[in-house]
Amino acid sequence: MAPEQPRIVRVFSNNAVLVRDDEGVERVLVGRGIGFGRRTGERIAGDRAQRTYVPIQPEKAPLMAVIDDLDATMVRQVGAAVDLASDLLGELHPSVYLILTEHLSFAIGRVRQGKHMYSTILAEVAGAFPEEFRAAQIIVHYLNSTLPSSDLPEEEAAAVALHLNAARSGVTVKTPLAQANQLAAWTDTVLERLGGGASAGEADEELVAALARAYRRLREGRARETELAPLIAHHLPEEYHLAVGLLADMGAKAPGEAALLAVLLHGWRLERKENRHG
Repeated sequence: MAPEQPRIVRVFSNNAVLVRDDEGVERVLVGRGIGFGRRTGERIAGDRAQRTYVPIQPEKAPLMAVIDDLDATMVRQVGAAVDLASDLLGELHPSVYLILTEHLSFAIGRVRQGKHMYSTILAEVAGAFPEEFRAAQIIVHYLNSTLPSSDLPEEEAAAVALHLNAARSGVTVKTPLAQANQLAAWTDTVLERLGGGASAGEADEELVAALARAYRRLREGRARETELAPLIAHHLPEEYHLAVGLLADMGAKAPGEAALLAVLLHGWRLERKENRHG
């Protein structure tokens, strides 16, 4: 006798549903159109899913209870926003529907209560994960335009982007968070050495973006070369030695990349000085 089909517990979106079988096992099913026109309590064929996620870890139990208690409209709108991100970024781990539904529902609740939490690494997340950050901005804008009394701040896109990167890469959110914090540390190093009295933690989007691009090139094996490296090292010794140290901390020895980063740091330093005295 064939087992009964699982029942829908929550419809996240047109493309994702949470189901529970007769033994109480819950799964997230993801597939194009799998949730379209569906309602809670209906039975659904599990083989319609293109991807399945079974949150069997004990630490996920409280999360599942939270999802069960959330307003259905909130769940559907967050799910639709995640669908948008998936269209932009490609395949995401199905758990992202659970994680972002919980995260964003609490974030919206805080905003409605007048409580705002501000990210201190907004520029770093945007620099380290530009594609995920743009998708996260779309999610925030979508929810603010479709949910009543939702006024999520721009900073919320940083937290969402970290979750999107984790779901895209198959890692926990601790991994992209550590990368963003490391980028913040490199930025602080430059500010302290070349910033003319700047304090650590000061936002500088141009500098963050430049360091993030250098890190991505090194990670992808695309370090730049230049025959002018010895000349740049001679004329810009402070910037060059700083760049060499930064790249060494990034795990690479690349004289050409260091020289070109030194030129950028020199230009950034001059522009900063002009703006401060202008």
